[in-house]
Amino acid sequence: MRSLSESSRRTSTNSILASLSGRITEGIVVRKFDWPTTVWTTFRFSVLNQLRQPVRNPQFLVIFFDDEKKPIDFKLISMKKTLPGGLATWIDYQSADVDTAAICNIEWRKKTYGNDRGSGSVEVRVLGFELLDEPGY
Repeated sequence: MRSLSESSRRTSTNSILASLSGRITEGIVVRKFDWPTTVWTTFRFSVLNQLRQPVRNPQFLVIFFDDEKKPIDFKLISMKKTLPGGLATWIDYQSADVDTAAICNIEWRKKTYGNDRGSGSVEVRVLGFELLDEPGY
């Protein structure tokens, strides 16, 4: 016979997060990176929550690269809202340094320099978020 404390002790280390294949951050996907043409140094992107549970305050690392694929700048972004499971939203507009935007914003390069040769690129990484058990809209 086991004591109450022994019988209520958790014997399994499995959790909902452990049962997911891959990293949990793969449940949040960055889509549709956009440099609006009205202000050439601003950008935004859409964020899709592929999980069933809502998430709160997702955090992102935006890395800007030159034409040699070397980092030239970065920006940390925290989205201060709850994103329901299965839905997407746009982050608020963000600003890039003018020199960074001149290298990475292809449309600006086309308009300003008449070509898109030597243009840089942008990568957005999901750093983390708070997984909610129930809707917290």
